[in-house]
Amino acid sequence: MKRDPIAPTLRSMARGQLPIAHTTLDELPLSMRTRYFRRLLISANVLPEIDVFLNELELALAQVLTTIPEEHARLIRRYHQWHTLPRLRNRPKPMTTGVFANRMRNVRLIAAFLAWLQEQHLQLPMVDQAVIDRYSASTSGRDELRQFLTWAARSGLCVKVEVPRVRNGPPQAAMSDEALAELTGRVLADVALSPVGRLLALFAIVYAQPIRSSVELRARGGGTA
Repeated sequence: MKRDPIAPTLRSMARGQLPIAHTTLDELPLSMRTRYFRRLLISANVLPEIDVFLNELELALAQVLTTIPEEHARLIRRYHQWHTLPRLRNRPKPMTTGVFANRMRNVRLIAAFLAWLQEQHLQLPMVDQAVIDRYSASTSGRDELRQFLTWAARSGLCVKVEVPRVRNGPPQAAMSDEALAELTGRVLADVALSPVGRLLALFAIVYAQPIRSSVELRARGGGTA
């Protein structure tokens, strides 16, 4: 923390030249160092407890909105204020870095959608199902777009439309290599399993494929292990 701009801010706060407040830290660049500094002051009871990532979300959103057309910024700001923010504030636990990153990604996805509408010489009130189908065919992030358009329709900003859902792929193995190796070893050593059962279990473990898909694959192969 001996490097700028945190060190001068700390000195100015100590000398009474800047208020000892979160608003002072809000003027610093968003970074891990600033976050650490803020949490250090909170843990020392110098600053009151706040949801650090929620505070950073507000600051980051304000920065992003300065980079897009004002009309789009007003719409996203309104969506954030009346839809996203109340839900985040009602969370039982403080925001995590993952939620923060996801929220910022969603803001950029909505901004991209509004920019696309502008390129097509369209505005939000002109959006209909055909427009959504055309946009959805060439982009991801449909879940957040669905939430945004649902909110917009309820707010009278556009007609109600259906955003196509993305079919989820097979689940991914949520375990370490060591745990995966141990589980695989137990399956190989289990004499109670038939050769077919052992093969399907290994396929499900290693490739995180649902058993139903494994059975369908075996059926299409027309044979047994």
